[in-house]
Amino acid sequence: LASPATTIKPPRLPEGGLCQIFSWILPVLGMSDQSLLASAGLDALMFSRFLMMCVQFFIPVMLFSVGVLLPIHYTSTGQYNRCGLAEVPENQDALQVRQTDSQHSHDYS
Repeated sequence: LASPATTIKPPRLPEGGLCQIFSWILPVLGMSDQSLLASAGLDALMFSRFLMMCVQFFIPVMLFSVGVLLPIHYTSTGQYNRCGLAEVPENQDALQVRQTDSQHSHDYS
């Protein structure tokens, strides 16, 4: 087996506490590309860049949908969509897909 090309150890992460699982996020985001490449390799660098690209894409899409599309939907229907298990009648299967609009109601099994 070939030994990995990285020989620099990454900085230690804080230990303990409830948020220990997510304690790697801020140190990784604060690392430069060169130090991440030297300590963790090309795979980790590409993964962190992919995550940042996803964040940079989905935050504007989320802000657009909440700030523009949700008020348009509310003004056209007069209510926000109510989707949840509390809305399922007693005699209906909870896994049944229900599509409702202002004129028709269809059940698809």
